Amino acid sequence: MAFRPTPEQALRTFIGRVQARFPGAGEDFDEEKVEASIKGAKLPEANVPADARFPNVSQSQHCWTKFNEHILCMKKSGGDEAQCNKFRRHYRTVCPNEWVENWEDHIDAGVFMGIKPE
Repeated sequence: MAFRPTPEQALRTFIGRVQARFPGAGEDFDEEKVEASIKGAKLPEANVPADARFPNVSQSQHCWTKFNEHILCMKKSGGDEAQCNKFRRHYRTVCPNEWVENWEDHIDAGVFMGIKPE
């Protein structure tokens, strides 16, 4: 099991490396201010939440499913982009751009093998 340092530990490690490489660097550094800003900062959410259906599966299946979930959402919502935006963000994060462009071309040509948009 890999150890993942907290942001505070990572910062301390980074500061130690910088000070070791550049003696005298950071003498005016206020560690308390930096720690306060880290503790108050919100870390960005992961773009794609963990999906129990894909614990150890190739990400290509994850990509395909997310793309089709977006199409399904668009069908159910009557084309409401705002309601389905999270699904679009998910597949855009997981899928290679070439695949998405290819699938969109297939949809336009009427030969897409996934969920039919209309």
